[in-house]
Amino acid sequence: MAKKTIVEEVRELMAKKRLVIGAESSIKSLKMGKVSKIYLSNNCQKVIQADVERYAKIGKIDLEILNKSGEEIGVMCKKPFSISVLCVLGEAKK
Repeated sequence: MAKKTIVEEVRELMAKKRLVIGAESSIKSLKMGKVSKIYLSNNCQKVIQADVERYAKIGKIDLEILNKSGEEIGVMCKKPFSISVLCVLGEAKK
């Protein structure tokens, strides 16, 4: 079976309501330990990126910087705005 593309994975997670969109909501979910994976856009603001990376490191959560801009991620998620951070809800690995 072929590996899913990021677009297919994100759309599937959105359908299952397991995706947190946006930096502020994502950081809240990170602090509460509800996140299993994080995706960042390649043009994410450095301050936001540093915050997310710090919490991801503390929680030992996978972080992936996508080869897509915030605008492309917004289109991928069918939203009319730029998205810099996506979090997948689930239990983090300890």
